[in-house]
Amino acid sequence: MRTLLLVVLAGGLLWLFLRRGSEMNAAPGPAVSAGEMVPPESATEARAAEPPPGPVQASAVTDRSRFAPASKVEPLDPAESHAPTHASEGAGSAALTIETELAGVLLQEPIRFEAALEASRARLPTGRQAFATAVGKLVAGDAAAALLAVDGGKVEGVASAEVEFLRRGGGNGLASASTASESALQNAGRMALQLTEAERLGAAGDARGALGNLSMVILAALDAPWRLDETAMRLWMQKLAQHAGVWRWRRDGDWPGLDVTVQKGDSLISIRKRLVSEHPQLVICTGLIARANQLNSETIHPGDRLRVPTETVSVLVDLGAHWAFFLMGDRVVAGWEVGVGRQGKETRAGSFRVGDKRKDPMWFPAGRDPVPFGDPRNPLGTRWIELEHEDGRASHLGFHGTNEPQSVGKDASEGCLRMRQADVEELFEILPVGALVRIQE
Repeated sequence: MRTLLLVVLAGGLLWLFLRRGSEMNAAPGPAVSAGEMVPPESATEARAAEPPPGPVQASAVTDRSRFAPASKVEPLDPAESHAPTHASEGAGSAALTIETELAGVLLQEPIRFEAALEASRARLPTGRQAFATAVGKLVAGDAAAALLAVDGGKVEGVASAEVEFLRRGGGNGLASASTASESALQNAGRMALQLTEAERLGAAGDARGALGNLSMVILAALDAPWRLDETAMRLWMQKLAQHAGVWRWRRDGDWPGLDVTVQKGDSLISIRKRLVSEHPQLVICTGLIARANQLNSETIHPGDRLRVPTETVSVLVDLGAHWAFFLMGDRVVAGWEVGVGRQGKETRAGSFRVGDKRKDPMWFPAGRDPVPFGDPRNPLGTRWIELEHEDGRASHLGFHGTNEPQSVGKDASEGCLRMRQADVEELFEILPVGALVRIQE
């Protein structure tokens, strides 16, 4: 028995000696540092090495976990986790979209708001339903019911700033610009209250205040997240034009200006030249002086008293809205629908200055003979207002009339800004050479 054990022990020692020698003689493999990815040998290996679809949790040092056997991971309980699940993110995004659409209805089609809210209740969180109801009541004039709808601010899902907005009844800075932190509903509620204030001021004879509120709503609507309603914009601009006629386009309006008494030998041209010489920063034209003083022509007489506007004149073109807005200072005082560049010929955004202005313009199509005014092939209508880059370079853009009035308000031009004949003729008279024109997407 002792002999047998010695034989077995010797055999085992011999096997270990031979194995160790074979391992020492084998060629060493390349060293791989932690975190280094070893490229697969073939396309088959590459496909095998690809991680399964979906998120993969890996070590911060090396990505070895993808090669380990998969272990079952229990899903997080949404009630215990502060991180949103994909489902909750999707639901939140959908609710936000619905809320934004409701905001647009509240401002632009208020008669439809209650029905739209009722149809959306099942897709809105309880807190957002409550706030939407509250804003609707506030805009309707019932501030007490608005605060009651959010239980005095105790309803979960309503921000403290929104509760404060309801408590103030939308006041305290009503006429100030909205902030980026406001929800769409709060923003729309603020703008709707400004429209109500414009109505009140207009009825009280305060055309300046009414126009100021309307102007802020119009400009804010261009940047709002909801779809701009064409009918609402036309209605706002009609009301603004009424207030502008009572205040901005009257000599006795309380707008910033210079008082001028007409002297013997004066004309609007000579008065303009004299004022520009005395006030080099003034950008003015005779047509704007005539319009501000309710003159039917540029004929004036010694002793006439005129007022010359001194606020900066500019035009804002919003390509998405298809509108051009005439501003004096920071207020919109007039506006017109425009046709903009069609697909492939989009109107360029940017800042420009008014250049040459021409009545009865000839058309100079690229690579073709000029087309005179009055020729059916001339698409420029009765006026051309050239736009130059701010450094004076030609932009080949401009405002002009059109022989296709049905294209105004659409993406239909070759890149210029089309206007109805009466509209471009009005703009032509009051827009000075050198005035700033901003075109925005």
